[in-house]
Amino acid sequence: MLKKVLITLFLTFFVTACSSSGKLTQTVTPTSAIDHTAYANLSVSTGQDDDAKDFANRLQDRLFGKLVSRKVFTSVNQNDATAKYDLEITISGAKKVSGAARVLFGVFAGSNNVTADVTLTDKNTGEVITTFKAEGKSASHPFSSESGAEDAIREVSEQIVTGLL
Repeated sequence: MLKKVLITLFLTFFVTACSSSGKLTQTVTPTSAIDHTAYANLSVSTGQDDDAKDFANRLQDRLFGKLVSRKVFTSVNQNDATAKYDLEITISGAKKVSGAARVLFGVFAGSNNVTADVTLTDKNTGEVITTFKAEGKSASHPFSSESGAEDAIREVSEQIVTGLL
């Protein structure tokens, strides 16, 4: 009986460690409908942490294309005078697991994590349209195809797009 319980626990732990995941927490519900035909300025910022800076650069690169391809906005730039919205993203948490740590410690090295605070503001009126927190986490299993930092960034970018649609 104990053997079956241990096998079940091991398999549960193994399977849950094999996939990446994301989470979206709405802090301010949208005050008005988002105009998905509008232009937006994108700003991704962070503190002095090197992992957070790396995640911020990679997230910004991913979001420029994803926000347009998923039709959240018609165009996304960094400093467009004709933009209707300012989309400000602040990386508030970042944990990067190195490849060496992943091989040496396996599941116990943990997962790559990114947490972003997102604020969408109407540029003309200054009204905050919505605010939310998006989180992305990679798999923690070393043999998973979703255990890299890029997987955490993919997950957080997907949550950001979901929060804006």
